[in-house]
Amino acid sequence: MGPLVIGSDVSLLLGAGIALRQRGPYGLQHLDGTRTSGTLRQEIDQAEEAFGVDFAPLMRVAREQSSADPAHDFLHVQRAWNNAQRILHGTPADVDVVGPAILLHELFNYPKDDPRSPLSGDVCAEYAEEVLARTDYPREKRGQVLDCIRFHSFSRGVVPSHIEGKIVQDADRLDALGAIGIARLFATGALMKIPFYHATDPFAEHREWNDKQQSLDHVYTKLLKLADTMHTPVAKAMAVSRMEFVKQYVRQLQNEI
Repeated sequence: MGPLVIGSDVSLLLGAGIALRQRGPYGLQHLDGTRTSGTLRQEIDQAEEAFGVDFAPLMRVAREQSSADPAHDFLHVQRAWNNAQRILHGTPADVDVVGPAILLHELFNYPKDDPRSPLSGDVCAEYAEEVLARTDYPREKRGQVLDCIRFHSFSRGVVPSHIEGKIVQDADRLDALGAIGIARLFATGALMKIPFYHATDPFAEHREWNDKQQSLDHVYTKLLKLADTMHTPVAKAMAVSRMEFVKQYVRQLQNEI
């Protein structure tokens, strides 16, 4: 079976123009924009049914084994999955690689204040490799899935060499922006038992930013940098409004503290 390629004129599960031509064991084989018979709703139902069946074992693993940390739990995986679907709408790529990588990218995380945190992806990739080995997922694609997982995090600082890895990074990083991004950063701060902001210098006028000591600092050490790291045009466009929300939040916070 060849790779599943989602063309720019095809929306995966979410929008119009879904063309289902043949099911493969790990997704839909050969979607090329040709409309099938029946209503759009029927087409969407067919696609959802196919992906629900094909990725169901990995979805169950994600639901059962993803982190309990609310910033990296199964709800985060679901949001990243939705982001990836939107990106795939305008970015030709192999969903048989993107899908499993998204679903399995939160099986393990070191705490954010642990010096090993940038290596969480390596350990997570080992967990994912064990999961894929228990399925009939194509052996020739496993390495690419594991690379996506290994290098997806911002703290790792690696730009993937293939489009699938770039999509996984984009999908994950979009969830660090906007309203949910703000919620996630304070949830992480609560787990780290650090205050919302520095008591005497919340906006670092006379100190260095340090998101290991104050949650708000994470906006400046990471969030405000994320839009420039997006790889795909769709993710870049999605990041605009989310980044603006983060900036508006900071402006409002400046008026309140």
